[in-house]
Amino acid sequence: MTVAANKTVERLVDSQSKHAEKYGLIGALVYYEVASTASVDHDRLENLFNHYGLSVKDLPELPSPHKVFTYCVNRGSVGISDAQVIRISKETSHDIWGIYPVEVTDDGSVMEREATLGEPLAKLGFFPDDPRNPGSPGLMASEGGQITDQPSNPVAAGIISEWRRRCNLHTNPDISHMIRCLLQKMSRIRMKNSGHLYFVPASSLDTLYRLKSVVSELGGGDTYLAVLPLADHPDNLNEVACEAKAGFEESIKFLRDKVKSFSDVTRESTKERTVEEALDLKAQLELYRDISAELVESLQSDADALVDEVRDMMGVS
Repeated sequence: MTVAANKTVERLVDSQSKHAEKYGLIGALVYYEVASTASVDHDRLENLFNHYGLSVKDLPELPSPHKVFTYCVNRGSVGISDAQVIRISKETSHDIWGIYPVEVTDDGSVMEREATLGEPLAKLGFFPDDPRNPGSPGLMASEGGQITDQPSNPVAAGIISEWRRRCNLHTNPDISHMIRCLLQKMSRIRMKNSGHLYFVPASSLDTLYRLKSVVSELGGGDTYLAVLPLADHPDNLNEVACEAKAGFEESIKFLRDKVKSFSDVTRESTKERTVEEALDLKAQLELYRDISAELVESLQSDADALVDEVRDMMGVS
């Protein structure tokens, strides 16, 4: 956030705080940014959740070991420059990659190598048949017929080291998704044409400030969650009510269209999740009664009808 933006936010917070002393709060506006380079170790994030009183059930899931392995070899995340890493085959239930020396053509370009030609310097994979890798195997290397997690080949060793680091790491997409999901649970509405600007009702402010504390420790000033408390003032009430109405109408339409798209091949788990989404939407609507009873009453029949439609589709009462 720029210095000018920070000063603007500070002025707004000061102004709203003065009104709040007189009128109380209806909620807060929330804006967040996650730096492209943001990352956090899963164990540290779990400690932060415990420290600030957030449920660890809301922690993002870690990527699968196999997905991380593919990332490491495809993105050259360990600075591979003197070797080619090529998928050989599926010798077991997982891909096996071979490490080959780089061959340069007469014009200085790297020659594309066929993985079927010659024995690689080392192989990389999960080798679940190896007795040292039972159950959920870790990434291992095979050199000279011997399977090891400490290969002598520097490229293989570098990939294994990077794989271990990334297997327990959350990056920008994970952190952004985590924030969105937690805001969703706070019954937030997205302000129109405003990017990552949301309104969170007063009933969720305690959880919001806990999340803000966690985010403040995830990457310095480039990763942040800004909170602007909104006073229980007629101007704020009218603005939030209009935004909430538009947001709920959009959500109801989205779920109704989703139900209409269902067919005989739609998974039962998808239908069950839609029932939960409809019930959650109805519950979220009720949280806005203190802001505008008129808003809730105007949308209540649509929300009830949506729940009935979804239940009829599922064949449940």
